[in-house]
Amino acid sequence: MQDRRVHFRLTVLSGGRRGQTTTSDHSRFRLGAAHDCDLRFEGERGVKAHHVEIVQENSRLYLRKTSEDGHLLVNHREVSEIILQDGDLIGLGLSGPQIRFRLPRRRHRRHKPILHICRDCVDIVKLADVPAHRKISVFVRHVWHDMVHQTTRLFRWSTLVLLLTVGSVAGGYVWWNNQQFRHYENSLARLAEQSEKERRTLKAELEKLEETSRQVAAEGERRLQRMKESMDETGGQELRRLAKELEKLRGEFDFAPSLVARYSSGVCFIVGQYGFAEKTSGRMLRFAGFDPQGVPLRDPSGQVRLEVGDGGVPLSRFYTGSGFLATRTGHILTNRHVAEPWTNDEADQEIIRTGFDPVWLVFQAYFPGHRAGYPLQVVKHSKAADVSLLKTELGKSHPSVLSISPTKPRSGEPILLLGYPAGYEAMLARYSKQTIESIVSERPSSLDQLAQAMARRNLIRPIATQGHLGDVLPHRLVYDAQTTHGGSGGPIFNSRGEVIGVNFAALPAFGGSNFGVPAELILPLLPR
Repeated sequence: MQDRRVHFRLTVLSGGRRGQTTTSDHSRFRLGAAHDCDLRFEGERGVKAHHVEIVQENSRLYLRKTSEDGHLLVNHREVSEIILQDGDLIGLGLSGPQIRFRLPRRRHRRHKPILHICRDCVDIVKLADVPAHRKISVFVRHVWHDMVHQTTRLFRWSTLVLLLTVGSVAGGYVWWNNQQFRHYENSLARLAEQSEKERRTLKAELEKLEETSRQVAAEGERRLQRMKESMDETGGQELRRLAKELEKLRGEFDFAPSLVARYSSGVCFIVGQYGFAEKTSGRMLRFAGFDPQGVPLRDPSGQVRLEVGDGGVPLSRFYTGSGFLATRTGHILTNRHVAEPWTNDEADQEIIRTGFDPVWLVFQAYFPGHRAGYPLQVVKHSKAADVSLLKTELGKSHPSVLSISPTKPRSGEPILLLGYPAGYEAMLARYSKQTIESIVSERPSSLDQLAQAMARRNLIRPIATQGHLGDVLPHRLVYDAQTTHGGSGGPIFNSRGEVIGVNFAALPAFGGSNFGVPAELILPLLPR
């Protein structure tokens, strides 16, 4: 069964094709300087012949670089391949044209919403290399062009009818004023025909009338000046108020790309594997053996046969989680059930009660952009919430340090959640078949080796989801940003880039109730 075609729209914000909007549903859409490209940038600095392409796979749109020596930036971060999201900013080359990518709704496929027209024109003005006094004319020209070519026929006809109505009213007023002037001229002509005596009387009256008219005109001019000054002041205040409201709305919806680009490197992918050692001897609990198919042997009751010894395969548990760097000295915050996963597992607790201690076989953090993992140690746990402090040794080029918000968040404010929900499955789903085959060719024998292979290829990057705070309680935050297992320990950001909590639980049956530990319960764990 063929994939459903996905419509997308590209608006060029800078360069020679500035202001051009292209809508397509092609399964393969090429951008570059060559003649056979679907969107051609001939003569643009930094744009290669076949620079990038947009490919539809499984109802997703992948942006891939097709030129080895070209540069591709998405939201000001250089990539070679990425799944496109609505509102992404694509840059062809380090100083080449900037393109806004959008996924229009079904009813907006043939035209652009007025809000998108205004936002695109504002971005065009920001990127335009013109003097400040010409930016207004650039904005007006592009708004007018999009209103004519990108809006619906109903909108254009409505605007035309409005203009015709205004023109008709203005023309009627001019005609009426002309008729009044002619009537006044005829009256003067009849008065001129009267007798000399009446002429002298009329002359005196006219002189008096002229004086009165001058006084009235002067008074009217003074009132008009006062009204103009009042309107300028009031209008300026209103414009400033509207600008603040617009900036507030834009900040609520546009803060995510900049936060992801700035702080993703400080959000780590935690990989853990632990076994069990006998308290008295220190020897590991192991499988007694395997059948020819590689299945562990079982006793007559159906239980897996285990034994304590020095040979054989140890019994171990493997899991993944999320965390983030909180200090420059290598302190990492995560959930306690990530730092000590056996505390919430009944089978593990039964093994511990029979005389065994949990022992780490693998406990490492992988940061985006770093080719190797960082060994972890547990420093301490919170007594008030599901949160723990870990420690690792950082090199000279350490990841971004995330700052904890000192103020209490408010219900309803927008948030951003970063983490690794669904672990390897979600990360590998973002990459092409060729990339996955390259990883498999190394034949990783464990999930830790799989993480190392992905880190060497710079494929470990957190997933971002947005939402709003539904409620702020003393010991938890409630929000609707989507997450699942593996996302535990990820940071929750406000729109200013401050961490307001740590994600610790999700309700699969109700996406509107995911939970986090508030920042005020995290701060006591950090070193003074």
